[in-house]
Amino acid sequence: LGLLVINTIPGWQHFGNETSQENVLNDLGEMIKRDYHHPSILLWEVSLHQSLMSNEFMLKAHQLAKQMQPTLLTCSWIDTDQAYDVFLPARRRGRAPEFDRNYRAKNNKMILLAEYGDGPSDTTANKSKEKISGQRRQD
Repeated sequence: LGLLVINTIPGWQHFGNETSQENVLNDLGEMIKRDYHHPSILLWEVSLHQSLMSNEFMLKAHQLAKQMQPTLLTCSWIDTDQAYDVFLPARRRGRAPEFDRNYRAKNNKMILLAEYGDGPSDTTANKSKEKISGQRRQD
């Protein structure tokens, strides 16, 4: 069994003050030193997941990762043309599949759909209801 991993920096839904930001960048550097040679790591999410970060911070995190290991691929849930190699849109919460088929990331960067099935419209419970009722959802 092979697993591919998106290695993420600690932190979620919080973008703190300058000291907090320095701590996150230090954590990023330590994480890259510790994990770079793990063969299962496909992407490095160097943004604070679901946190509204400043452009300056996003660029610093991306540049730090590239400075430490130029060949690693950085990613984020934010599609910005200033940083990151891969955009990770979350296909959830009832967005139509046309969004995923027709979306073009900034600077023609790669897109990897992540978190598929974690929204209320994609739950196992809803799938089970379809099987019982015989009706298919239209999304």
